[in-house]
Amino acid sequence: MIRRLLISITMISMIPAIIFAQGLNIDNFRPSIEHDMLMGQLKYANEDDLFIEDSVSFDYEKSPGKAFLLSALIPGAGEFYAGSKYKALGFLGAEALFWTMYFNKKSEGEDGRIKFEKYADTHWDFNEWLNRSVDDDWISQGYGPGGSHNIYAVLKIKDENDNWVAEPGTEFAIDKGYSTIYDSLESAYGSVESIIEPIKTRDYYENIGKYHQFAMGWDDFGDFNETSDTLLMNDNRNNYLNQRKDSNDALKMATNFGTAIIFNHLISAIHAQILAKHYKSDGKLSWNLNLITDVRRREFVRGLNLSISF
Repeated sequence: MIRRLLISITMISMIPAIIFAQGLNIDNFRPSIEHDMLMGQLKYANEDDLFIEDSVSFDYEKSPGKAFLLSALIPGAGEFYAGSKYKALGFLGAEALFWTMYFNKKSEGEDGRIKFEKYADTHWDFNEWLNRSVDDDWISQGYGPGGSHNIYAVLKIKDENDNWVAEPGTEFAIDKGYSTIYDSLESAYGSVESIIEPIKTRDYYENIGKYHQFAMGWDDFGDFNETSDTLLMNDNRNNYLNQRKDSNDALKMATNFGTAIIFNHLISAIHAQILAKHYKSDGKLSWNLNLITDVRRREFVRGLNLSISF
């Protein structure tokens, strides 16, 4: 009974090795002669033929899953693990290049954004835009607050430190009906010093340069009698649009390099997984585990034979 239990434990203990061994290849796991046939022919068999080695071969290979994970984290790491150093260097070099270009273009775009916003704050005036819209009667021609796009403003009052701060709940769109809202705000806050200022969001900085209805706010805008595109495109507005385009182009390039980084991780991971699946450990390490059986006995497994070669 104890003997049978030991044999069972031995067989069960082999299961983790079979499951978790890297690159398990069962090259051959079959009796040399069918067991039933042997049992029927024992009386004719030579005693030397009764001991048979049933071979389970484990060839050392790289884990595809591990290679995939390594390259998914750091491109080239899985290739290096799978023994392909030059390909690892290629993926790692691409990763370094993409990150360098990403940060370079990101910084260039952000610096450009600060530059064009400062330029707009210097050369485009909210109140000048409103005054010209009224004085020059541009609203009737589709320009000014009556156009297709709006910017938003907020009422500000001075705090105890004499700083202008936005009053909550006073935001409104500068559109065709803005004067009515403005009058109601002036009435509500008439007892305190107040001003109306634009809310400078991303859309604000886009709209004042992109659309003709905001052209009157640029400080070099002339008192033209015509409304052609050429006359509305002042030098300052044109310079602003070019600065904004350069900034946006740099940020788009940063986004493209960010996408390239993601693809580099993915391609490297898949490539490393394929390399690991086809990895051959020639001249490195191999080991074999053999079962020794004796079919004359009820417990025919007689032992194990382990060999390792370097």
